[in-house]
Parts: sequence; C-alpha cells; structure tokens
Amino acid sequence: MAALAILVAAAGAALCLASAMANSQKLLGMGTMCLAVSALAFLLWALAKTGELRCRVRELAAGRPELDDSAFARRFFPSQPDRVATIAVVRRAIAGKFADLNGEGFWPPDRIDEDLHLRELAPAALADLPALLRRELRLPLDAWPGEEDLAWSAVADIYGTALAAEAAARVSAEKQRTTWV
Repeated sequence: MAALAILVAAAGAALCLASAMANSQKLLGMGTMCLAVSALAFLLWALAKTGELRCRVRELAAGRPELDDSAFARRFFPSQPDRVATIAVVRRAIAGKFADLNGEGFWPPDRIDEDLHLRELAPAALADLPALLRRELRLPLDAWPGEEDLAWSAVADIYGTALAAEAAARVSAEKQRTTWV
C-alpha cells in the first residue's frame, strides 16, 4: 500500500510538473488528483499499520495467565518480597494508562518499543506515566528522577524506577525523622 502511494505521488508530481511546462490546466488537475489519492492511500496504510500493531500488542498481553499481585511479585521480583504493595501500584497504573492495549497483561520483560510499540501507539500515555506513578506512590518531587533519567527500554525499567524512587523516599523520610528526634 505504501509503495502504491509513493508511485501515485510520483505520477502526480510528474503530471504537475508537465502541466507547468505545458501550461495545461487539465494536466494540473490530473496531477493534483494523483497527489490527493496518494495522500489518502498513505493515510489508509498508516491506519492499517497502526491497527495491526494494536492487535499484536493486545494479543501478546491477552495470551498470558492472570497473576494476582503476590504471584506477579514472586515471579518477576523474587528478591523483593516486601515490595508487593509498590509493585501493585505500578501494575494498576500501567493497566489504567494502557487499558486499550490490555496493559494489565504487560510483563516486566516486555520491551517498550520492540514488543509493545508504546512510543508509536500511546506516546501521550507513556509520557504521562511518570507523573501518575509519582502521584500514586505519593512521592515528593525530589524522589522521582528527572525526565532525562527515564530511559525506559522495558517494562522492568518502569518497575525499577518506581521501586528505587519509593525506597529513596523512604530513606529520606527516615533520615528526617531521626534528625528531628
């Protein structure tokens, strides 16, 4: 479809060029029509491609067993059994932000670009996720890393950032309590 759109656009451009050289309104009209058709074909191709990606992501996420928060934490974060509550908050935030893509089925090994295509399919939701996580975890601004530090490549990176920020906030709060006592 994209190749056809490029071919029709090239024909349209050639007709427009020929019309300018021959000073022909008929050729100009045909060239303009070819360009419009190619733009429409390209738009349809882009919509089809996006729809195909959405279906693949939904199928990937939907084909997984449902795990409760404890089982999820044991499976993916076995070294942090005491952090189930934080992991559950992150899971709910991801599930809510990416509900139309079956976000509840996103697992830590999933790659953000290659597997889930989140930067293509849901760039605004991905951009809003850090602020949502900070609010949901009730973290102070200084506990959450800046945008430049959030180079997430996998869902595991989202969990890692949230767990690290929550731990840093806890340590900071504990230091403040012992300073005042």
